[in-house]
Amino acid sequence: MTDVRVEVLSRDGERVETHMTVRAGELLMDACERHGADVDFSCRAASCSTCRVEVVAGAEQLATPDEWERQLLEAVGNPSNTRFCCVARAQAAAAPGVVRVRPLGPAF
Repeated sequence: MTDVRVEVLSRDGERVETHMTVRAGELLMDACERHGADVDFSCRAASCSTCRVEVVAGAEQLATPDEWERQLLEAVGNPSNTRFCCVARAQAAAAPGVVRVRPLGPAF
């Protein structure tokens, strides 16, 4: 499988805190844990919103949200640039790119 490059920005979005490689199909949460990225986690089941991130760039390198994530996104107002690391999976896109995410923390 193809790897996806991911950069986790600081919470203020001003700098890259963590560079990591994520295998296509891998949960962002697993890669964040492996690389010590500053993204908070709690329930690990997309129900608490703790691992919410803003996708600043590279959304096409992430798989389409599944039904459960879509429901959680709906609960937080359906922002088009928001994902949840515990259920968002990397996917190789037609053209290589970099996913940049900024931790937002819980929505509620």
